Amino acid sequence: GAVVIYGAVLRFTPFGRYVYAIGGNEEAARLSGIAAGRVKIATYAVSGLLAGVAAVLYVAQYRQGKPDAGAGLELDAIAAVVIGGTSLMGGRGSLIGTFCGVLIFGLLS
Repeated sequence: GAVVIYGAVLRFTPFGRYVYAIGGNEEAARLSGIAAGRVKIATYAVSGLLAGVAAVLYVAQYRQGKPDAGAGLELDAIAAVVIGGTSLMGGRGSLIGTFCGVLIFGLLS
């Protein structure tokens, strides 16, 4: 649900276009009138909110909260995103590609 909603926000709203513009070239986005600082703060806030929701769901499912629950999974997440076609240099990537990358990575591991 949240993936579809956030995908629609990124694709069909000015905020989403600003996020992609800043990811592609922050200086050019700033020179075109985009408040890059505000957009980055909003993006980090949404990311933190979704991480909190994921933590609540984890605790609800496993009935325990471990501070090292996700340790060691960082490289797996990066690999899945790269398999989906996202550039590590920024500016390129799609939600569908990331989703496909996660599915492929899940099948391979």
